[in-house]
Amino acid sequence: MEEKIKLGVQLPRVFVSLADVSEEALPGEIEKLLALELVRRKALTYTRAAELLGISQAEFISYLSAHRVSIFGFAPDELRDEVQAKRALDAELGRGEASAIILARELDAPLLIR
Repeated sequence: MEEKIKLGVQLPRVFVSLADVSEEALPGEIEKLLALELVRRKALTYTRAAELLGISQAEFISYLSAHRVSIFGFAPDELRDEVQAKRALDAELGRGEASAIILARELDAPLLIR
């Protein structure tokens, strides 16, 4: 278990009502939001963040999604380039083969073609 520190933070009371969480649940929500921000900054992976929060990866991915944070590390231009490359491979090789090549590359795995 990771060592934890206890912080005493004073917040305007209105934050509680605006956050739509109970006062008791607020420390946990703040902890999740900090983890979310660290993932967004790429200072922490989502898998490590979930582990530190003591929740499943699926639960944390859902939380990230609800706050519009992607687990994929693509900038908009990179994503556009990847989609264009996939379409070009689809046109050249067919959809199944192109997907296998892209998956193998992402997993840094050897591609076995018969």
